[in-house]
Amino acid sequence: MLDQLVFDRSLELEADRLGFRVTDEEHANFLRKLIPTAYAGDTFIGMDKYTTEVQTRFQMTVPEFESQVKRSFSSRKFQQLVTDGITVTEDEVREEYLRGNEKIKIDYVVN
Repeated sequence: MLDQLVFDRSLELEADRLGFRVTDEEHANFLRKLIPTAYAGDTFIGMDKYTTEVQTRFQMTVPEFESQVKRSFSSRKFQQLVTDGITVTEDEVREEYLRGNEKIKIDYVVN
């Protein structure tokens, strides 16, 4: 768990160092995915209901929640940039699977 926290924080810092920013539109769209009940169609349900929803579902205040969401989304954008250029062929997947799961049958003779 500690390793994951350190890794996440490292991603945040590197994303920040490289100037990755989350736009207000990206932030709003991500919030809509996390809390779809915060909108009735395209209309925001209101700050009071939104605050209640955030506190109920995530046990934190709205500023804490939105700050954490922004940091998390920034790290995801950075991680996606790094991993988007990585491709693995079907042969590589098969080879790795076989390497990890192949068993060897050994016959031996005891004198």
